[in-house]
Amino acid sequence: MNNNKDPFNNDNNNYNKQRRWRSRSYILMGVALIALLAGGGIIINHFANESSKILTFQGEPIHLKLEQSYDHFEGWGTSLAWWANDLGGWKDQAKVSEVLDLVFDAEKGLGLNIVRYNIGGEENPDMKALRPGGDVPGFQPEPGVWDWEADAGQRAVLQGSLERGVNIAEAFSNSPPYWMTISGSVTGAVDGSNNLREDQYDAFADYLTEVVKHYRDEWGITFRTLDPLNEPSSDWWKKGNMQEGSHFTNEKQAEIIKKVAASLKSKGLDGTVISAADDNSIDETVHNFSLYDQDTLDVIDQINTHSYNGSKMEELRTLAERYGKKLWMSEYGTGGSEPHSHEHDFRAGARGAHHVRSGNHAAFCLGVLAGR
Repeated sequence: MNNNKDPFNNDNNNYNKQRRWRSRSYILMGVALIALLAGGGIIINHFANESSKILTFQGEPIHLKLEQSYDHFEGWGTSLAWWANDLGGWKDQAKVSEVLDLVFDAEKGLGLNIVRYNIGGEENPDMKALRPGGDVPGFQPEPGVWDWEADAGQRAVLQGSLERGVNIAEAFSNSPPYWMTISGSVTGAVDGSNNLREDQYDAFADYLTEVVKHYRDEWGITFRTLDPLNEPSSDWWKKGNMQEGSHFTNEKQAEIIKKVAASLKSKGLDGTVISAADDNSIDETVHNFSLYDQDTLDVIDQINTHSYNGSKMEELRTLAERYGKKLWMSEYGTGGSEPHSHEHDFRAGARGAHHVRSGNHAAFCLGVLAGR
């Protein structure tokens, strides 16, 4: 990627606006057709006989209300964990480019416009439990040592996505670096409890914001949001897991959020704001935001939630409106690591439509876009 090229410049913004208007036209036509069919459709027995037939609806027709729009909707996206770490390291760069076209190019593929970049913690060299692709390199292998050549695979996919039209990038963390943790592993605490050492909260905030700063200064990539947490309320993050993860109580979540926000401000990273907290379920998100103190709420610009579980969609939408926060469905998936039928893909699509319609979400992002 050309370091002098700003992926968020006016030319790209104009291109993306045109692309979204074209997409909206296609969506409206598609919705109209679907509505027609869903409402019973038009019965045309043209070949039944040569006489003219009256076109009638079976049942009540569906009336489209085109005046109801979702102008706040920002797009569709995907996390880069962990497929990008794997894909970016392929030797056949032509194949890499082909995959990126299919995912991010609006003319050649899906045209996803949002990416979520995983800032890796990097596992303890003595631990070998992480799944293939899930061993995301970190940038600080030990205190005071920085390795900016790390994570070349995921970074290549991130840069390739921006070149193909992605206009929103978010950074998120699954775990602090292993040497900051209580268990000595990025997979979680032995008992699934808090896994960040008490003397490392400032260091963790500095780590995340330093990565954000380096990407802006060296590679011209500005992450619009930074989420320092991932499913922090879950208690399954235990040492020896197959992926990075870390549990935090509500109090500790708030502490991390405020420290990261302060670190962003102190480094002049005005283009990046805080999102939180990527809980596994909608209900957990509602619960945690009801407990955060006002100082924590004040530094959060965007509510991120996963929707693997939970039913409090209306409560979450109301909560976001009350606090004036943007609302993202930041992760959902159905396939897992095993082969699965297309029924799972249709379920994910239906889930996305439900979030946009009922939850008033501004974005819908897949978890793991591709498997091995």
